[in-house]
Amino acid sequence: MPLPCEDVHWHWGPAVTGEVARSLHQAGWTGQKIADTLGITSASVSYFCKYKRGKQLLPPSAMNECMKLSEKIMKGKIRAEKIEFAMARIAALSRHEGKPHLQKEMLSVCRSCLSPKRVNPKPNAAH
Repeated sequence: MPLPCEDVHWHWGPAVTGEVARSLHQAGWTGQKIADTLGITSASVSYFCKYKRGKQLLPPSAMNECMKLSEKIMKGKIRAEKIEFAMARIAALSRHEGKPHLQKEMLSVCRSCLSPKRVNPKPNAAH
C-alpha cells in the first residue's frame, strides 16, 4: 500500500499542475512562460496541455481551487515561491475529497511536504 504522500506525489500533484498549466495555456500564455512560472520544463507543459500527463480527474472543489490559483497567477497576486506550495496543498486535499476528517489527518501527515521551506528550499540548503 503506498504512503499518502506517494499517492499525492504520483497522481494528484501532476493532475493539479496539469490543470493549472492548461488554464494558463487557454488564457494565452506561452509554454515557456508557463514552464518558468510553475518551475517545470516546457516539454512538461506540452504533455500537460495534450493530456499525456496529469490526466487524473480532480474533484470539483479542486478544479475550482486550480482555477482560482490560475487567476491569481495571471493577475500576479501570488508570489512565485508560493505557487508550488498552493498546488501541493490542493493535491493533498484532493486525495480526501468529501472526507474532512481525513483532510485534517492528511495535512498533519504532510506538514513537512507542505512547508514552504520544504517545497522551495534555498539552493545548497541541507534538508
